[in-house]
Amino acid sequence: FREFSFEQGYMNQRDKKVKMYFAKIETEIRYNFNGKLKRVHLLPVYSMRLKNGFSFNYAYSYNVFEEYNGDEFKNFASNFIGFRYTPNEKISIFSRNLIGKTIAYNISNPEVGKRMRLNLTINYRPNDKLSFSTSISSESMKYIESNEKIYSGYILRLNSKYQFSNDLSFKIIAEYNDFSSSLFMQPLLKWNPNPSTVFYIGGNTNINHLKESENNWLTDNSQFFLKLQYLFKIN
Repeated sequence: FREFSFEQGYMNQRDKKVKMYFAKIETEIRYNFNGKLKRVHLLPVYSMRLKNGFSFNYAYSYNVFEEYNGDEFKNFASNFIGFRYTPNEKISIFSRNLIGKTIAYNISNPEVGKRMRLNLTINYRPNDKLSFSTSISSESMKYIESNEKIYSGYILRLNSKYQFSNDLSFKIIAEYNDFSSSLFMQPLLKWNPNPSTVFYIGGNTNINHLKESENNWLTDNSQFFLKLQYLFKIN
């Protein structure tokens, strides 16, 4: 394909509460190799960063025209809203969201639908040895006329790590996927005594939630693994 894009931005730094703000607009015009118009897209973006550790981003994605599998879609838009707050070294909060209209590519007859995607991540480090990270991401899409759901679900994820020493650490990951009704867990112990040697011991388990079964939770698969990596130096 051939693509033409244009970008113009403006940035300014302040001395008071606002550390920096930035604005730009992007324009994209895309053709395939046969010269057929595939997409015309406009993206105004605004970003602001405060001195208290808070930052905010907003973008308005306006699709003037888009062609997909022979169908043409015109004049639909989405709002992208994001923020990050890091008041100190121990905690940070991050969110990235989408609300608006996009093409439902994954249905038999693609059409423009109402889409919502929400994401929130919280990182917490109470001390130098222990850290937590938890996030939830939800996404849904509906038909515009009937308001019927095309899809809906969420993913909840938790990461935790403990650093016993510079050489030894333990990490565990747990994730629940509402789209597939499955739970995934992975513990991992890592020993790294020097740059040439790394040893891992861990495993993972995938459990499915079967609503129609008497046994609501069924283990799909489990793995246990050991890994030793050593770098030989050949003169």
